[in-house]
Amino acid sequence: EIVNGRLYEHKTFRVHYTTYDLQRDYDLINPSKQANVMSIGHDIDISTGISDDGHPFLYAQVLKIFHADVFYTPRGSKPSLHSMEFLFVRWYGIDSSHRYGSKVARLPRIGHVADDDMYAFGFLDPSVVIRGVHLIPVFARGRTVSLLQTDKATIARKPGEIDDWVNYYVGM
Repeated sequence: EIVNGRLYEHKTFRVHYTTYDLQRDYDLINPSKQANVMSIGHDIDISTGISDDGHPFLYAQVLKIFHADVFYTPRGSKPSLHSMEFLFVRWYGIDSSHRYGSKVARLPRIGHVADDDMYAFGFLDPSVVIRGVHLIPVFARGRTVSLLQTDKATIARKPGEIDDWVNYYVGM
């Protein structure tokens, strides 16, 4: 149960991680700056580190950052007050027609999930975010209005934008 039915919005959050040279660092995620994040994919095979779709990560555009005070009741216990943080996101999907990896010297290619898909938008626990991710528009594939069909203002796009890039490369 959410206390008083109130959500609190935040402007930023930090994702702490360990760099390749074993130093501590963080990414500052700010939805007003087209913030994109990556997390571990679902259905990962522990022996290979790869999911059913052949890619180990999920990607999302962070639209809003929230926290709420909630009463949590573990089975057999009394209710206790907790602060729950969550991200409202627009999901990206892997372009399965694109070959990528070190053998073919190509970056993974992703694109927004179309808005008619029930999984186009969702919530993400910030604790499962690995780090921010740099996306590079695939200029050759152009832009489209078909992924988010609305002629009204939406938080899924910057003010004044009416279309999306068809695909992005994931900067490694």
